[in-house]
Amino acid sequence: MTSEFEKFYSSLDSLLLTENSNADCQEFSFGNRTLEITVEEGMSGFIPFRSLQFETIPNKRKVKLTLLNRKSFEKISFPQDLKFGPYDSVLDCQSEGWLITYSQTENSVLALRISDSKSLYFPGHFLQPRVKAEFCRPLIHWLSILDGNFVIHAGCVAYGDSACLISGTGNMGKTTLTQMCISDGMDFLGDNVIEIVKTGDTFHAFAIYGSFKVRENNFALNMFQSESPEHDYEAGKDIYLIANNSNFNFTIYPKIISAILRLDRQKNGEIKSDLKNDAGFFIAPNTIGQFPFFESEVLSRVFELVKKVPTFTSGFLDPKDAVLRIKELIE
Repeated sequence: MTSEFEKFYSSLDSLLLTENSNADCQEFSFGNRTLEITVEEGMSGFIPFRSLQFETIPNKRKVKLTLLNRKSFEKISFPQDLKFGPYDSVLDCQSEGWLITYSQTENSVLALRISDSKSLYFPGHFLQPRVKAEFCRPLIHWLSILDGNFVIHAGCVAYGDSACLISGTGNMGKTTLTQMCISDGMDFLGDNVIEIVKTGDTFHAFAIYGSFKVRENNFALNMFQSESPEHDYEAGKDIYLIANNSNFNFTIYPKIISAILRLDRQKNGEIKSDLKNDAGFFIAPNTIGQFPFFESEVLSRVFELVKKVPTFTSGFLDPKDAVLRIKELIE
């Protein structure tokens, strides 16, 4: 490793050693853990409070994140010849004991020191709506894998103690179906990113983000009449942040995954048993493609999930009985 890269990793280590007595500290439920965010001066406005759940479970593991201000960010000694992979991931950092994404266009950095799960985040000039909706998304992926778990690209709703994962590619109606379910009183664990924890032969779903991303003319928009969205121009969606809104049944408590429904535009509206390999080959790449590092771990853990949990597939469900069909899957 050249001296330029040694300075880079040393500067990250130094920031984790710095104790700021004037910094604010907040705790949030963040999947299967409590995220303890230390906020440096001037950065409190960069925490999307409305998408993060304040209530935490006492026995959850605590992990630390420092939200850096610009003065601290400028202490990072970035090498000129950093090499990048998908989603701004810094190549070769894992062998140096770090997981890092660095966006040169947004001038933002997220770094996790693997040895003690301490992390740093500088968000750049402002938070994009999609980042407010899913704050530090790579971090939850890294922490989850290191804990022996994984995150999955799916929505999730629960009825009682049982949950259904709703998977599918973009524009397949995951969020719409999730909205219909919670409008009928079901619990909401997320519309896009869920943490999966295996205990014995049982898989539990943990909520991470209390947010919805909704396209124009979505028929379930009446749910959000009292909420003010932010528009994500890149995805063409309105984003609603509702984690601490009691009207939405957002839960931090784990639910047993009793079924997986994979939405497929090639299918009709009839729910049928899915082939295990089909489920795995559709769900795993759709998850891997959105998260940097640990591709093989995600692949194997998704296939283990679909092997153990009843898996179904359908096209768009008829809104008249969609919620009933989901409840039937998980009861």
